[in-house]
Amino acid sequence: MSTLSYASRIMILQIVLDENEPSIREVLNCSTDELIPMLRDVNGSTYLPVNKILKPAERQSTPLEQMKEVASALWSSFQVTQLENGSIIVRDDGHLLPQAKPVLRDIARQIGVNPMNSMGNAKNTRSLGSDIIKALG
Repeated sequence: MSTLSYASRIMILQIVLDENEPSIREVLNCSTDELIPMLRDVNGSTYLPVNKILKPAERQSTPLEQMKEVASALWSSFQVTQLENGSIIVRDDGHLLPQAKPVLRDIARQIGVNPMNSMGNAKNTRSLGSDIIKALG
């Protein structure tokens, strides 16, 4: 609380392991004014209850279908799209796929995009998708 007045926005990110590969998910993105009512005081300590930020009805996030597309590329029947928040989605013949990463790996292999980052680790979905869009652009 002693430094909250220096911030204008608060972001909480969650590291998600999908197929043993880490990616980052935005859990909360709000102004400090929106955050303060969610905070709780217990025995003189301030904390943010996890259930306040993980319930979809209480999060202030825009559904993917309402986000603007900022970049897109086609490969075979697949459309790889980057959204305004950096998320990557893949459609196959117009149908949104529930998981983008397996298809992105396959596309990367076919078009010669390196699936590894400069540290030698597998790229996350956002990085791999962005590189594929650039390569196909």
